[in-house]
Amino acid sequence: MVTPALAAGKHLGATLVNMRFVKPIDEQLILNWRKVMRCLSPWKKTSFSGGAGSAVNDFLQAQRILMPVLNIGLPDSFVEQGTREELLALCGLDAQGIIAQAETFCA
Repeated sequence: MVTPALAAGKHLGATLVNMRFVKPIDEQLILNWRKVMRCLSPWKKTSFSGGAGSAVNDFLQAQRILMPVLNIGLPDSFVEQGTREELLALCGLDAQGIIAQAETFCA
């Protein structure tokens, strides 16, 4: 999943941080992000609930930090069958989908 993120990040001029582990979350890294970024967009090829985005949201809320966070992940619905590339595109998890979501949200 790093490949589409790299492509999207390059197109957007965004900083990409590979959150290899959701737990324990790197709180200092999140605090550093907020100093230099307009919005955050944690995403992973999993559902929204309990994922990296939820952990980032929970930490920011606990610190009383108000910051736009775009969570990108699999929808909580049935996804049709298809190739990996087709399914990533359908769910907005390919480079083009990430770009479109980020441009709309962080504009």
